[in-house]
Amino acid sequence: MNRIGRLLASAAAGLLVLTAARADTIETFTNTIAPTSVPFSDTFSLPGFDIALGTLDAITITMDASGSADVVVVNLLSTTQSFSDANATIPVSLTGPGGLTTTVSLSAGPFSGTVPGASMVSLPGSTGSVTGTITVPSADFSLFEGIGPIVSLVVDASSGTFSGTASAGVFFGGSSTLGALTSISYGFSPAATTIPEPATVALFGGALLVMGSFLKKTLRAGHRN
Repeated sequence: MNRIGRLLASAAAGLLVLTAARADTIETFTNTIAPTSVPFSDTFSLPGFDIALGTLDAITITMDASGSADVVVVNLLSTTQSFSDANATIPVSLTGPGGLTTTVSLSAGPFSGTVPGASMVSLPGSTGSVTGTITVPSADFSLFEGIGPIVSLVVDASSGTFSGTASAGVFFGGSSTLGALTSISYGFSPAATTIPEPATVALFGGALLVMGSFLKKTLRAGHRN
């Protein structure tokens, strides 16, 4: 490659570096809760954002809960009873700093069948997964800087919804076993990189084109001489 070619290649590489510098960097931390019978609650800390790394652009907290809900049918009568349309919905709530929250739920049913006298039956639903996301507003970014934020996960069957059709003396409830993976992602512009304005990148690119045209004309003139 001649000197002109090398000069143009170097300038083009510089433009690519300036453009790439505008891309955000993502940093993610996670916490895992093993499958647990409800009701339960768990409070844990996720690392905060180190402001020495740069400037925060976005924060997302995601909860992936997986497991199954169960419908519980209780017969207080002495004889076998029929039931239909038995359903259970178990909520899972995630709360972060500043009261930011998201709630999802696992469901089971509808089931129909019979329950023996003076007994109960538990009917498990299919195993599934649900995802809840909190997008943190920029006004709350300061709550996540420096010290790790406190996050709580609450699963409470008593706050679920249960329904069904049966004779008086038959009651419906529910339970669940589930686990959860909670993650927090920080999108930020690295502090060590000077991020040019769009106008600066455009100006640099224009100058590169002008320089290339000028060098080509100079080269042609040299050949004619």
